[in-house]
Amino acid sequence: MPTHRVPHSSDARGVTPQQVLARSGPRLQLEIRALRRDWAGSPVTVWALIDTGAAESCIDEALAGTLGLKLIDWSGMTGIGGPAEHPVYMAELRAPALAWSLKDRLYGVRIDGEPPVILGRDFLASCVLIYDGPGGSITICA
Repeated sequence: MPTHRVPHSSDARGVTPQQVLARSGPRLQLEIRALRRDWAGSPVTVWALIDTGAAESCIDEALAGTLGLKLIDWSGMTGIGGPAEHPVYMAELRAPALAWSLKDRLYGVRIDGEPPVILGRDFLASCVLIYDGPGGSITICA
């Protein structure tokens, strides 16, 4: 099972790695691209927030449009703003550091700011996540 440790760094204002992790949450760098028969198109590299409170993985609708992700469905989902219908897209996700990839559904949502992708419990079902608060890092095994 490939393992990847994601250390969080202190910033210029003296914020410690522990504080950075607590404020920004556990993150993983991903490559995302649209599924196409000819596999054309370069992937886009983004940071994704790993959210244990999210049942499903989500992508910012603006990024989904930029990537040309295929709309495959509309589905109800309840989030912080209450229940709503959201577009559902298909995409290929890769975490090169883990040698992990998945072709899966992503719910389109409006995400103000960074990161533009949220990995939910559907992602966590395929891996082990270790949150090291005192060490200011996470470890992911997929």
